[in-house]
Amino acid sequence: MADNPIDLVRQAETEAQEKIRQAEQQAARMVDDAHGEAVRLANDAEDAARKAAAASVAAAHKTSAEKLEISAALLGGEMDQLVDRAHANQAAAVKMILDALA
Repeated sequence: MADNPIDLVRQAETEAQEKIRQAEQQAARMVDDAHGEAVRLANDAEDAARKAAAASVAAAHKTSAEKLEISAALLGGEMDQLVDRAHANQAAAVKMILDALA
């Protein structure tokens, strides 16, 4: 017995609707997966940028500390030279003051 053409059309329509529903679900899953992957990649990029910035700040801090140590050593050396010169010239300065007061 041959199937009724109307029943065949209805069956084809039902099958088509089921395939459409499955395709929509698959598309929705693909969109969700793509969104999740995009979020993960964005978070990874943000983490990498933060780590790079932290490394850059640490390197700049180290360089600053090294330059500060060098400057302090140079300044200390200059201060020692000034003190030595002051001590060396102290007798002459006292004599000049005494001569000026006399």
